[in-house]
Amino acid sequence: MMLGGSKKSSAGVVATVVVILAGIALTWWMLPQVKVESSDPAGVLSLGVGVVGTVAGVAGLAVAVRAACVQRTGELVAQSLTQSVIRLESAEYRQLLGGGSSALNGRIDLPFTVVSTSGVLSTSAAGTLETVADFFQRLSPGRLVITGTQTSPHGTSGTVLGNDAGTGKTILVLALLLQLADRRQPGERVPVRLTAAAWPGGELRAWLISHLISVYRLE
Repeated sequence: MMLGGSKKSSAGVVATVVVILAGIALTWWMLPQVKVESSDPAGVLSLGVGVVGTVAGVAGLAVAVRAACVQRTGELVAQSLTQSVIRLESAEYRQLLGGGSSALNGRIDLPFTVVSTSGVLSTSAAGTLETVADFFQRLSPGRLVITGTQTSPHGTSGTVLGNDAGTGKTILVLALLLQLADRRQPGERVPVRLTAAAWPGGELRAWLISHLISVYRLE
């Protein structure tokens, strides 16, 4: 991001230098074209220098303003990304809840239970949709795998792992993401949702960069 800003600033500086040189050339061209007395060339020359100075000042101001706009700090980029995440994922959340302007604020609160792979939990072993971010932020480390309820092929709870489609996994993920994004403080990470099925292989960092550029238009 900073590299792109440097290139644009350099281009602005080059343009300013070109304008100044063109102004000087114009001044020298004006001198022979005008029939003046011995004292008049100084007036023409000062006029040319004044014009060049004004143009250079305006061009320099434009370069400074452009540089200030382009070279955004990391926190400003993070804030912009956070708002984009909230906007896009809120739309997805509403769609999953049936659409409509009232869907996001609808009273839907799914319960969940927790199973620890280590057998040790530092927080409550259960929670709800509305408190999932509180639960997640108490985890150390902050790692969480969301699965559906284990059911038997006959649809009753049991020990046989059946089809968990439609059990609310995506809704719970989106609720967690939106809550984390909404309470994000300066300097904290920005939650971004990635779909494992969309991973093209290779480095995860490269995949994340490509996702941020294509989905959130980061440069």
